[in-house]
Amino acid sequence: MDGALHNLSPDFEHIFHGDHNPQTFPLFRLPPEIWLRICDLAVTTPKPINITKAPQTPDQVALVRQPPLTLTCRLLRSEALPMFYRNNRFEARHFCQHACPRQWLVAIGREHLRAMGSLKLHTRMSDGFWQGCFERTGLKVKVEVTAREVRGQCPRHAHGRFQTLTVTFL
Repeated sequence: MDGALHNLSPDFEHIFHGDHNPQTFPLFRLPPEIWLRICDLAVTTPKPINITKAPQTPDQVALVRQPPLTLTCRLLRSEALPMFYRNNRFEARHFCQHACPRQWLVAIGREHLRAMGSLKLHTRMSDGFWQGCFERTGLKVKVEVTAREVRGQCPRHAHGRFQTLTVTFL
């Protein structure tokens, strides 16, 4: 490696030892369609976001934090947060070791639920059970069974059969 140091340009050390005056990038000087695309790329993921990742977490709301970009300024928050809910797919699990997803759904508010549109819910409970649960929480929803006899959703009950529901927020 030492033999290759002579190949470096004469100003190489200046890069590391020179005065650095960092400047912020003028994001909002870009055309709106460019910075909106940057926001979209920053908050959208190809995989579904599981809002019940950790079993029996006391702080269910903390499981899915809003993207850091949405916490930088009001303008980015107003543009990027609706993209986060509208452009991602969300799912939840409700088995023996997972906390109920309703707390998180209530916490994000009706506006974001409408932007989200729907949620896939993997559960042992019936669609009627969930319809009633959401109504008691004050959330207007339509609950439909999209898959029955699903296996392997709960590690403690690998032999059990579950169903997948689609919960649409009205």
